[in-house]
Amino acid sequence: MSRFNTVETLKGRLGLKRKSGVRSSLIVAQFVIACVMICCTFVVYLQGRHLQDADLGMDKSFLVSIPLRAPEKGRETVEKLRMMLASDPRVLSVSGSNINMGRGADRKTVSISTGFDYKGKSVSTDRAWIDYDYLKTLGIPLVAGREFDKSYGTDTADNVLLSESMAKQLHEKDVVGKTIIPDGETKGMHVVGVFADFHLYSMAQQIRPLTLSFAKGGSTIVLSRRRRPGRSG
Repeated sequence: MSRFNTVETLKGRLGLKRKSGVRSSLIVAQFVIACVMICCTFVVYLQGRHLQDADLGMDKSFLVSIPLRAPEKGRETVEKLRMMLASDPRVLSVSGSNINMGRGADRKTVSISTGFDYKGKSVSTDRAWIDYDYLKTLGIPLVAGREFDKSYGTDTADNVLLSESMAKQLHEKDVVGKTIIPDGETKGMHVVGVFADFHLYSMAQQIRPLTLSFAKGGSTIVLSRRRRPGRSG
């Protein structure tokens, strides 16, 4: 603008003899930035839809997860609430575990992993301890066998449930009913059921083999309950 002749401008004879390279560059940069922002917004939208619609391997609808303040009394708390809510038509099932699903109230993810050799092959698995009706409460389908059930009265700390990916590592034709004894050990795990793989942790993590043991002690820190659809409370 400082190059304009004031007198000629007032007479209406304003003219630009050459194009402004800076102006053209700014216009192009503006359109490029706008296109990049639109693309980023679309990607974020697709990621959000994916997280909402992705198959987690379990039914998260009407599922409530509650961290317990006194983990040492967790099993006792879960059992009391199970009895209290047994007559409540709004509640389908109640269970508990020693780990939370995804991030907990402290914004942390808890995972326990272990490994051993079985028939000369390395086996790696995550571990968790659960209460009765865990698979039923989370809506995780059983592939074979059964889950821990009060009616049997024989479930002990040695009884386990294996995910499909964990069972495949053992290379057994029918793992249900077998006692898996690691190489060099005398005590093993008695498999009572196999369940479908599901996302226990973040969607960013690959699904890992999982072994669920029956929690006889007071190690339950997360209470889960499933409500009936269409009912409040």
